Amino acid sequence: MTNPTQGLLNQTGMAGAKWIPLHEVHEPGAYVSRDTGDLIRLSGPSGHGEVVSTATSGEPAEESPTYVTRISSDPYVAIGQLRLAAANLDLEIDF
Repeated sequence: MTNPTQGLLNQTGMAGAKWIPLHEVHEPGAYVSRDTGDLIRLSGPSGHGEVVSTATSGEPAEESPTYVTRISSDPYVAIGQLRLAAANLDLEIDF
């Protein structure tokens, strides 16, 4: 049986989160947008694969460079687990 939190990353809060521009992402996984708190799931060997899904509960953000941090190396982790991982990192989320 696999661990449901396997793939969730161990990081320390927003101060310790590594924020990178979305266009520089090279790894698949689940990411949180710094500006909006949206969830972005990327698949594919380079991370530039398809956007599996985005999740938001608010209005669409204005066009600007999006900075993200990865909260899971697995883009298919259940959303509840991703919310928990983001909370453990003190990230503000909107999904």
